[in-house]
Amino acid sequence: MTNEEISFNTKKALSNALKKRVEQMPFDKIKVSYLIKDCNITRSTFYYHFSDIYELLEWIFEFEAIIPLKELRNIDNFDEALSIFMDYLRRNSILFISAYNSMGRDIMHRSVLKNIRQIVEKFTHLLSDKTIEDAYYDFIVDFYSRAYIALLLDWLVNGMKISPKEMLDMLDKTMKGCMELSLDMASRVK
Repeated sequence: MTNEEISFNTKKALSNALKKRVEQMPFDKIKVSYLIKDCNITRSTFYYHFSDIYELLEWIFEFEAIIPLKELRNIDNFDEALSIFMDYLRRNSILFISAYNSMGRDIMHRSVLKNIRQIVEKFTHLLSDKTIEDAYYDFIVDFYSRAYIALLLDWLVNGMKISPKEMLDMLDKTMKGCMELSLDMASRVK
């Protein structure tokens, strides 16, 4: 087994240990010592891979939700990507609600923003090939990224009372064509 495979397996084991622990206790009560015991690894092994439990959480999110979305070649619309992401949040709701409650909205928002922004950016490139001033383009991507994150985090922490499909239907009715229109308007600004 290569060092890369060993490293990945260690990260995955720590990921699984964190998910099991969060079912038993709040996220902010979980200690590195619990995870290393669960995985039968040394403290230095944990810190070789992650600086803290929050970095492990970010790795879980990046590895399980964001990278697969980026790698899907057959997703050609934002709603489909959002649906996959919402299904992931639903399957891992205990972990993310516990982390949200421990970290607070601002920290969770920032940790999710950079990843969601990359997905929004991918789709804005697909929607428009027009020349847009960089600062304005960044503003549009940031605006839609923050809007979607706020809505998704509220949906998650409020108990996901509506299905992903219902949420997507409401988003579609509210936002249909807005991103395209924003990009079109930005391309006309001189």
